[in-house]
This record gives sequence, structure tokens and C-alpha cells, in this order.
Amino acid sequence: MKKYLLCGVFGIMMCSYAAGQNYHPFPTIYGNWLYQYYDQFGNPVHFFTNIILSGDTIIGTHSYKKLSASINLGGVDGNCIREENKKIYYYHPDSLAEYVLYDFNLEAGDTLFNPYSCCPLAPIDTVVIYSVDSVLLSDNQYHKMWQTMGCDRWYDGVGSDVDLLNPYHGCYLSPHFNLECFTGDSGLVYQWNINCLVGINGRDENISTSVYPNPITTQLNITLANNQSSIIILYDITSRKLLQQSFVNSVSINTTQLESGIYFYEVRSDNKMVRNGKVVKE
Repeated sequence: MKKYLLCGVFGIMMCSYAAGQNYHPFPTIYGNWLYQYYDQFGNPVHFFTNIILSGDTIIGTHSYKKLSASINLGGVDGNCIREENKKIYYYHPDSLAEYVLYDFNLEAGDTLFNPYSCCPLAPIDTVVIYSVDSVLLSDNQYHKMWQTMGCDRWYDGVGSDVDLLNPYHGCYLSPHFNLECFTGDSGLVYQWNINCLVGINGRDENISTSVYPNPITTQLNITLANNQSSIIILYDITSRKLLQQSFVNSVSINTTQLESGIYFYEVRSDNKMVRNGKVVKE
């Protein structure tokens, strides 16, 4: 089963014990976790869901990032997370209170209590950290990796490679989700499946790019100051490609046919993704 491989078969990470790497916080602007479903035999099923950051909210005295899902399994919509002191706090709608979902200060042998079991038939309310290592992810940055009591692995700036909001699974001898790729504020961070939604050959931050307005109503405008042939790709919340259009310097896209909701875009030029993000159609 592929999840038992410590290093991805597609080379998404190189195992290393690199010391002193910087801590990577969770995204605050753009976050897209793409999960694929696997059956009880470890075979991939053509069933995907995205969990994305979908805005800000204030609950009590804290500011949170709202989450939504393309397929709202487990009631993702309405859940919220926030980060403080390398801890990810989760506001669970059933509890009317927050609890620590991830603690990226933990060391090998430490435990973290989870008040909500992920598996009703085999409750697991405490996660045990077996080891803490460092790996090179798809952003060419070293991230700390926490191996838990089961098969889950946590990465700073990413979360669990099995279930973002239930990172306490004990085994994979049952149907489960697997993190195929994750894109954050700075672009692609984690890639397991080579076919997942990513840019190509990195991301060029040196090209001035504008994508506006946001929210959009009747049109989306893109300007790119490099005098080269570029493309804009627009996806819906399930990562289905809606359109791809070539342009030089600027283009306006008619969006009247789009339904209200959240959409993702990528702007690419010279085989590099120069900008990606999300827009809201009113």
C-alpha cells in the first residue's frame, strides 16, 4: 500500500534530518487541500474533495479562518481554524468551543488529546508522537514531519496527510482519504499524486501580475507585465477546469455564465506559475 512508503514514489520529498529549518505556519490567504478516496484495499477511487480557506470570522475574542469543502463530508462547512504559538486551534461546531488540533511543538513521545474520535468503531482520543524528522517537500523547503501512533504524518504548514480535521487515524486497513496535494499562500507545498492541480516548474514571484476585481460580477481582468504569451486557467471548487485562455499582457474574461461561488485561478507564463489564488463570484 503506497501510504506505507515514507518517501513518495513520485519524489515529492527527500528524507533528511536537516536541522534548524524554519517553521512553516499554516496559510492565511490561500489554502487548498485536495484529498482522494482510497478503498479498504488501498486502491484509489475516483472520488475527490477539496478543503479550502473561505474567509475570516471572529468567534468570541479570536479571529479564525473559515473552511469549506467541495463535498461537505463530515460537516466541514462552518468549521474554523486559527494558529497561535505553533498550535492549530479548531473550532468544532458541535462543541461550541475550540480545542488544539495540531501542536507543532510536540516531540517524540509526547501525546495530544482529541475530544472527538475520528473512528466511531475504534475510538482514538489520544495521538502519540513516535518520531519527529525533517523532509524536503515540493516547495523545496524542509518541513518538520511528525509520525503519529498510526500511519498519519503531520507537516508544519500543511497538516495531516490523511485528514486535515481528524489527524488521529490508527491504521489504513479501512477506506480513507489521502492528501494528494496542497497549495498554500506561496504556491504548491505538498504533492503526492503527480496528476494533482499544480503549477509547473515552480512559481515566478518577480513578474507584476494583477487579477481583479474580487469579488467578480461580469468579468475578470488579468494583467501581466512581461510582454510574453501567458495563460489564465480557471477551476471550480472541485478542481474541474472551466476555461483556459492565452493572452499577452492583459485579458478580460466574461464571467456572467458562472454561478455564485468560489473559483480558483492560475496565471502561467514561460512554463512557470506566476500567480494563483481564488476569486468569489457574487
